[in-house]
Amino acid sequence: MENRCYLAMTAADFQNYSTFPKKCAWMSCHFSSYSKGLSNLPQALPAGAMLILDDSTSPSGHDPDTVLHQLQATVNAHVCSCVLLDFQKPKNEETAAMAAHLAKGLSCPVGISHLYAKELACTVLLPPLPPDVHLNDYIQPWIGREIWLELALNAVGYRVSKEGTQSFHPTYLPEINFSNDSLCCHYAMEQYDDHIDFTLWRTAEDLTHLMEQAEKCGISKFVGLWQELHP
Repeated sequence: MENRCYLAMTAADFQNYSTFPKKCAWMSCHFSSYSKGLSNLPQALPAGAMLILDDSTSPSGHDPDTVLHQLQATVNAHVCSCVLLDFQKPKNEETAAMAAHLAKGLSCPVGISHLYAKELACTVLLPPLPPDVHLNDYIQPWIGREIWLELALNAVGYRVSKEGTQSFHPTYLPEINFSNDSLCCHYAMEQYDDHIDFTLWRTAEDLTHLMEQAEKCGISKFVGLWQELHP
């Protein structure tokens, strides 16, 4: 999996391990709380790594040119292959303006989370594909754009009873289960006296199959958490 997927690592992960994935990503970079620039930029990275900037601290009040200069200098110093703007907070004008400025100014490929990519002519990062959604349906609104896809070992459950159908987050995975090639997932049905539970989830093997299908659909990059997806 790591040959296809950028595995996002924290600063602590980089400090505690000497062997890195063939594709790794630095995910600890964020907007500074004390200046108009960035905090926690990497001191060293393997060549070809992905650099991730998040909005855990709001970019409000930060200088776009300062941020652009810092990111570009880091890309140049470590020969980064791409930058991901992982902006996940509710959309606002300042973050949107920052995303547009960085996407236009950086010299390397830039991916932007789907919350901010709609109005920009840029690569879009889509969140993990739910196990109960077909890949073709999921990417349909973004056809014609370069797409990166986040990967996760996610799961979803549905409880069917006389009162109707309700979704729930599975707390365990049934031992008796089946695989679905179309959805690239495993699934199970459990029958009780007053309801039936349907559970769908992805294993590491399912994610490998999903990447194979996604590449055929034109998805060019994948990113996931190293702590979840590393062998």
